[in-house]
Amino acid sequence: MTTDDGYDDGYDDDLDETIEPAGQAPDEAAPAGKAADTEGEAPKPLFADFSEFVVKLIGPTISRKVSQQSGGSVRWDPDWWRYPEVVMRMEIMWRTFEVARRQEDPNVLESWFRQVLDYHLGVIMSPNGPMTNATGPSPTLGATYPKGDPRAAVDKQKAT
Repeated sequence: MTTDDGYDDGYDDDLDETIEPAGQAPDEAAPAGKAADTEGEAPKPLFADFSEFVVKLIGPTISRKVSQQSGGSVRWDPDWWRYPEVVMRMEIMWRTFEVARRQEDPNVLESWFRQVLDYHLGVIMSPNGPMTNATGPSPTLGATYPKGDPRAAVDKQKAT
């Protein structure tokens, strides 16, 4: 955008879309590229919150060979919510995923995988990342809901 004094700040006015938390309506009826579910309402998120995003999508979908020893090359703890940095990164990934998945251009979701998911998982799971002392092998990452979350009891009942 060019200011009144001729300075170009490098921002494009058309890219000023904000990411709203689930359950809050954005200023506009729907993000660019997709219509709202009903007129005047924003589309519903695929996942109710970032905990559900991690447990239902990230945990069962992402496959990595996880190191069994503390400090190994790839670290993961199914109790991901015990790490404040991981919580923050997962919320960022969930919010940006919800915006990307509603876009008509399939390149947006591909870019989300490459620029957001791959980047943040790389940091989270690195030997020097927040889960550096986590241990345990798993064919997929696996994830649990935070303690006290009512969905944790429902998932436990399904497993038995």
